[in-house]
Amino acid sequence: MPTLWLKGILFALTALIVAVSPPVISFAASPALGWLAFGVCAALALWPGKMRMAAVTHAIAEMGAWLLLMWCVLSQVASLLLPDAVVLGTRLLTVAVVLLPWLWLRLAAPWQRRTMVAIALPGIFTLGTLIATSPPRSLAFRPQYVAASVNGYVYITDHESPVIRVFRPDGSLVGKLRPGLASVQGPPGPGMYPTGPYNDPDRLGIARATGPRLTRVALQPWPTGTDDFWFSGLALDNTGTLIVPDWMRERLLRFSPGGRLLSAAPLPAGFTPTLGCVAWGNGGVYLADDHGEVLRLDPLTGAVLRTWVLPGPATGGIAWDARTGGLVALGVRQVYELDLSSGNVTSFYLPPPASQLAHPYESLAVGADGSIGVADLGSRTILIYNATGMLMRTLSSAPDGFAQATTVATDGAGSIYVADTDLRAVQRFDARDRQIGLYRAADDDEKD
Repeated sequence: MPTLWLKGILFALTALIVAVSPPVISFAASPALGWLAFGVCAALALWPGKMRMAAVTHAIAEMGAWLLLMWCVLSQVASLLLPDAVVLGTRLLTVAVVLLPWLWLRLAAPWQRRTMVAIALPGIFTLGTLIATSPPRSLAFRPQYVAASVNGYVYITDHESPVIRVFRPDGSLVGKLRPGLASVQGPPGPGMYPTGPYNDPDRLGIARATGPRLTRVALQPWPTGTDDFWFSGLALDNTGTLIVPDWMRERLLRFSPGGRLLSAAPLPAGFTPTLGCVAWGNGGVYLADDHGEVLRLDPLTGAVLRTWVLPGPATGGIAWDARTGGLVALGVRQVYELDLSSGNVTSFYLPPPASQLAHPYESLAVGADGSIGVADLGSRTILIYNATGMLMRTLSSAPDGFAQATTVATDGAGSIYVADTDLRAVQRFDARDRQIGLYRAADDDEKD
């Protein structure tokens, strides 16, 4: 086939791909950037110049067109339901089905036969087999509670292990906190653990099955189960100090941004936490008891400074409303708004369950504008209400929606964080409900 026809087919196909699936940067489609890159490649392809110079520019244009096409195909937001190998294999197969025939047509007849037998058929067969066999997903940890600091660091508890993973704003994993071990040791605690399994002295990424527990942190061996922990919520103050209730040992733990245990104050006698039981605001720590009480504590001493009583237990936890300086609590079917000065409580009802779940509402968060987000397991969405209880919109995850959005959180920048235990990831959305971040890591912590 004449070279001119091949160039025309390549650029027509690239233009179609840019129009249908523009390149994606930070979870957002960038059609303008895609068309700009296409325009540059097209200009180089039409470069008149001298013979040698034109040949070089035309080759660069074709290479740029293929790179742009691959960028568009490979950068699309992937489904969290599919294994990474299947997603990548499907996209590479799409590119290969187009690229290999195009290259094949540019070769002389003898080389066409050799290439077909030696490269094209085995390559397509291998990618097709990879997709058809659908290898299992590499397991990530199951997130539960989320807290995001003012500087963008994100703290996420593990549903199955006694660790808190700490992520940078870009989604990379910094390290782990083991609050149970810190609570047993007392201040300053063991500090931040490196990424990877707890019992991995050789830094191989594999937990040692036998022998003493060794870590890079100076720490004596502890018996199995010493660091067990029952998470019931996370909160951050305005300095980035992490607040973690330790119901097992009846303590309120405070960690510095660097992971050191600052204090371990006693919890009130008889305190039984709800889900998401802790919030911070106006210089104090607030705890929700499953008897319907909300307590304000001195975070350093654990002394109860004041108590409020809600019409019903805050089964889904509490959140600080910076706009009003009050608290918002989630009941079984109601959202309570507590005025801390007067003690008055207003409320609004949530919709009847959209599924057979009797209690589909498990978490809430309050944005900087006073909007209230409620995680609805029944509809697999986040319901966004205004302060008066009017449903403004619903938040879902593209392209598949949430599988089990158990926890919702916010930060000072207006972002919404949703922990999905089934998809094993925390997704971050901006104020316009566009996904702008993803937090997940390997499930590499052995179960004690």
